[in-house]
Amino acid sequence: MMKTFQLVWTNIQSYSFHLYITACLTLGLSMQCFLCLAQISTPLEAEISEDFDRIFNHYFYTQPDSAIILFKEVARKAQLAERWDLQITALMQASWCADYHTRIDTLQYYLNQTEQLLHQHALALDTLDPEGAIATDVAYTRGVFYYSTGDFAAAVEAFDEIVQPRSLAQISDSVLVTDVFAYLGSAFYRLQNYQKALDYYLIEDRWLPYQVESIEYNRSYRKALNSLYRAQSEYALAKYEGETEAFQEGKNLVHQAFTFLLPNQANPRFRNPILSGANVMASIFQEQQQYDSALYYLELALPLQEKQNTKLIDTYNQLGNTYALMHRYPEAMDYYQQSKVLADRLLPPKHFQRGIVHTLIGKALADQDQWKDALDEYQLALAQFVTEFNASPDFLENPPYQDSGAKKELLEVFAYKAEALWELYQQQPDDTAPLRSALEIYHQIGEVLNTMRNVFPSIEYKQFIASRFFSIYEQAIRVAYEMHQRQTGDRSNQYLAEAFHFAERSKSIVLLEATVESQARHFSDIPTTLLEQEREYTRKRSFLERQLSEVSDPGSLEATTIRQQILATQDAYQDLMKRLEQEYPKYYALKHDTEVTSLASLQKDLTPGATLFSYFYGDSTLFAFGISADAAFMQPITMEDSLRQRITRLITYSSRYEWKEANTPHTINQYERDGYLAYRQLMGNLLDSLGGKPEKLIIIPDGQLGYLPFDVLLTDSIQASSNTRYASLPYLLKQYPLRYEYSATLFTHQFTENLPQTSQQYAYTGFAPLYDGRPSLLAENELTRSMGDQTAFSNLLYNKEEVEEASELFESKIFVDNQATEQAFKEYATRSKMLHLSMHAFANDAEPLYSGLVFSQSDTSQEDNFLYAYELYNMKLQADLAVLSACETGIGKLARGEGIMSLGRAFKYAGCPNVAMSLWKVNDRTTQHIVQAFFRELADGKDKDEALRQAKLSFLADAKGPLAHPYYWASLALIGDDAPVADPAFSNRWFLLIGIGLFLFTGGFLLTQQLLKNRN
Repeated sequence: MMKTFQLVWTNIQSYSFHLYITACLTLGLSMQCFLCLAQISTPLEAEISEDFDRIFNHYFYTQPDSAIILFKEVARKAQLAERWDLQITALMQASWCADYHTRIDTLQYYLNQTEQLLHQHALALDTLDPEGAIATDVAYTRGVFYYSTGDFAAAVEAFDEIVQPRSLAQISDSVLVTDVFAYLGSAFYRLQNYQKALDYYLIEDRWLPYQVESIEYNRSYRKALNSLYRAQSEYALAKYEGETEAFQEGKNLVHQAFTFLLPNQANPRFRNPILSGANVMASIFQEQQQYDSALYYLELALPLQEKQNTKLIDTYNQLGNTYALMHRYPEAMDYYQQSKVLADRLLPPKHFQRGIVHTLIGKALADQDQWKDALDEYQLALAQFVTEFNASPDFLENPPYQDSGAKKELLEVFAYKAEALWELYQQQPDDTAPLRSALEIYHQIGEVLNTMRNVFPSIEYKQFIASRFFSIYEQAIRVAYEMHQRQTGDRSNQYLAEAFHFAERSKSIVLLEATVESQARHFSDIPTTLLEQEREYTRKRSFLERQLSEVSDPGSLEATTIRQQILATQDAYQDLMKRLEQEYPKYYALKHDTEVTSLASLQKDLTPGATLFSYFYGDSTLFAFGISADAAFMQPITMEDSLRQRITRLITYSSRYEWKEANTPHTINQYERDGYLAYRQLMGNLLDSLGGKPEKLIIIPDGQLGYLPFDVLLTDSIQASSNTRYASLPYLLKQYPLRYEYSATLFTHQFTENLPQTSQQYAYTGFAPLYDGRPSLLAENELTRSMGDQTAFSNLLYNKEEVEEASELFESKIFVDNQATEQAFKEYATRSKMLHLSMHAFANDAEPLYSGLVFSQSDTSQEDNFLYAYELYNMKLQADLAVLSACETGIGKLARGEGIMSLGRAFKYAGCPNVAMSLWKVNDRTTQHIVQAFFRELADGKDKDEALRQAKLSFLADAKGPLAHPYYWASLALIGDDAPVADPAFSNRWFLLIGIGLFLFTGGFLLTQQLLKNRN
């Protein structure tokens, strides 16, 4: 049963808070427009000012029909006087009143009227409104409309135009700017980009206008609202990152707001914010399973609401959610039904908030195993989210794909429906129709996720989406595998291909997009001036992000100023990208061609001697795919604790060496058991099914497997023994050369035909820094290439020798000692076919973008000589291979759906297709031996994977005693293709041999000619 299936992003109960933002912010701008009339110069203006005052004091919040009629009368009065500015202002007030009361059709009607009037009287408004404030207000209202209808991406675009640097400079009203930044934060929150939402809220806080302190709608009120906005985002971010201790920050911010709001609860203006704060507190207490506290806050705010206010819908939903979590379903359903009745009475026939109510009712029914009734509710919800779909009594029917503004809510109901169909199949396993319907849904989910990723191009947002919706794919693979098992012949293979498709869609899409975009640039003939402009934006963003990371107080004016500069730079970058896509359609087509490879295409690209293993590491099941050119098999492996512990032990055993522990019979025998059993589970059984012995292995790990060097798996079982015999163990390394990749789609991209050849100045560029003459590792009793902190670095003993020897094999450029600086790297990184960085490195698990490589610290340039991952993400490298001969360059924070966020991955994102990187803190001396041997094998023309295998085998053959332990030789892993890198034209060795050959041939020829001449 899948009753335990919970969508990790589910947080419908917190939706209510962000509906209130519309109401709260409407007050801000409506009062702003009212204040525009403060300096009254005509009797008409005085009269209209009094009208506005009367409407707001007596009708706006409690009698919307009367308020809208009165606003229309004011507009008519202004029209007769040909005061088009006042006419438009009055109609905007009507639209905001409609928005406050969630009358979307009325809002749209008056918005359309104001836009028509703005166009019709453009010339007159140049005189009546020379600063363009009316046009800005209308644009603002358009953004409000998009937000209120749930099209949050469109809302971002509308509001973003108002606060673009070119527009912001012309706006004198900081109340308007504050509202826009708050709306942007709220829209990004709804798009689940919580960090960006927080950034906008912090900017908004700094824009709060001091000059409104004296009026009723004052600064303290706005500060309270801002605290509520930040509280919700702090809570959501903490929940997503699993940092439950950070929930307290959300509570503190709500209490801070309540100190001002609660004493003013008699004022209608204060009621919605109080209810929003109560909903935030309820969400936090629900997450902490403190349901009585959640009910306390909801019941505190409930009496404040008007019985005909749409905000009450959200309060009922929250109460229903709380009782559902307590498994008190009758009370939950009662509140959901009250919510539904109110929604039917107050909302338009098609509105995403109505869909939320049906989704919650369906979820409560599903929790009680009432699957058919739940499916009926999900159909009703889909009819609300998808415009051109009416609820079908046949719950197997799915709506056609259609872009929806409320993408998150659509994804939720899709996922819940697919889960219910799976459970229905479990009850009637002879009928596979529910499974087929579920597979249709999962394909639609993939389309929605692609749309979401394309809305905002930031790396962080794309990674967030990949992680947030990862569990969807586990369910999709499970359904496809079940159909694969139930079918035979071609039908069975079809569903195996579908399972593989879903597994691929879950992997490294951000990295794939970067690879595709890099190739698109090569083929699109984009002028170098535009590409340089793009690089300038990325460099500026890197510089600003570094500045922001160094600010101690994230809420300071300095930090806020930097955030605004970052956002402005991002906006300028996005404008440039839009221009490239519009003016270079070939670039656009290639850039957005990120469809994952099919199983059939992958098999065509596999050579007869290669076998690819791809893994999906789910919450409950590990799915393993074994694929060769002519066969493919799939194996689900239940994720029992024993398997997780076995993988963890293998990673721990390989990545560290402590003499006493490593040499105990128990530890050795445990490793031998784990190594063999993991081999059988992960690939041995699949190899048996595929038949034959492959020549090469390609591994596409997932989850925890990304930290495991498959080299150390054991291909044969071993009798328990007390003897230490590391060198003689049957490592997988001894059977096959192997390499890794982040996805099968990235693997197939190496076969892209007709890629333009780049010309590099050097075959090899190496870097071996000296660290300010500090003691060597040996003197510091330290033997690894890691760093303890960012203030002291011990000198390495062997990195200079490592680089110098490698440089003798190729046409090279090297930077050693104090010449090995970050500036030198950035200058020469694009000029070489191979990059070799032999130095200290550090992995930052908490903030992966701040993992880095450490160059010589003696440089006096503007660079700080820490090459951070985020800087690499903004670079465009041309190298074919990067060898990162430093500690932990292949590890980092695991981002579900994207892989391990390591320095090696950053190099690949920057355009370097092949990376040799370390999976733990490497030994200085043994790393030197293996890396030097690796370059010698490359210089001899061997394939990359075979070159690395031979380097390790050579070390293992000579290793004595503990040096044969995997810790010393298994760390270096190769990501990428297996093509040789050493073009004979680049190799000094080949130059020498060719030169000698030419010399001997020439000498022989001349000698022969001389002998013939003498003979004649």
